[in-house]
Amino acid sequence: MTPVEGLAYDKAMTFQVQILGVGDYFTEIHNYSSFVVNADGRFTLVDCPDGLPRIIKEMNRVADIGVRPEKINHIILTHLHGDHSNGLEGIAYYKKFLQGGKKPVVYSIREVLKDLWSGKLKSAMKNLYSGPSERIGTLPVRELLKECEGVKLEDYLSVIPLEFNKTNRVNNLEVEVRSVKHHVPTFGFKAKYGGKALGYSSDTFFDPRLIDFLKDCDMIVHECDFQKTSPHRGIHTDYHELLRLPESIKQKIFLIHYPDTANQRDSELKLLQQSQVYDIR
Repeated sequence: MTPVEGLAYDKAMTFQVQILGVGDYFTEIHNYSSFVVNADGRFTLVDCPDGLPRIIKEMNRVADIGVRPEKINHIILTHLHGDHSNGLEGIAYYKKFLQGGKKPVVYSIREVLKDLWSGKLKSAMKNLYSGPSERIGTLPVRELLKECEGVKLEDYLSVIPLEFNKTNRVNNLEVEVRSVKHHVPTFGFKAKYGGKALGYSSDTFFDPRLIDFLKDCDMIVHECDFQKTSPHRGIHTDYHELLRLPESIKQKIFLIHYPDTANQRDSELKLLQQSQVYDIR
């Protein structure tokens, strides 16, 4: 990747990920798949599950590297499926009402951003009452709703499109993106900091071209469905496809978005563990 102008690195660099969740959409025991990238104390959230403040609090009981809801100001959103995006409403309200209206920055490809408001957030967030609280008790419900002000996506979030075939600046990371094979527009990415690189597949069918895109990363976070008979296997990655990769690539792969039934004890590939911190080396 071509370095982004203006980025500087400390010789004693910290580049790591902390895992918020590892589960697929049907998990009963894990949080949904998401993680925080820590680049010298600046945090970038990758995807945004619901209940983010609770997840962060639970995570910090296991390993506390300083992640707090108020420090989540940069979010990479890979696609709009609920397990990856339902927390955006909550973090936007958290910032608006508990952090003085601070707007987090959401980074995604244009195909995702064009539906973020109209197809995802608008129905729940389009109106806000900003009048005096003592007036609420005097108003019939219909009148109260009439007094709610219309708001837009830009009142809650700043959005920055990620472009293909170039290096994008995301917080203090250098990011390249690639479309992946899923039901809805979705992208994987590689993020570089201080000469090291993290790769992420997001949700995808196994794609050798994506592997080729990620193969030079120092750590590759890849989704995985262990169940050959799974009804949703067709749009996720078969564990056995990953097993056939060269050893040099397999050694760098860490699995995420796996089912509750995944056989962690016998897996030949490493499975990410919730709340744990992994250095990118």
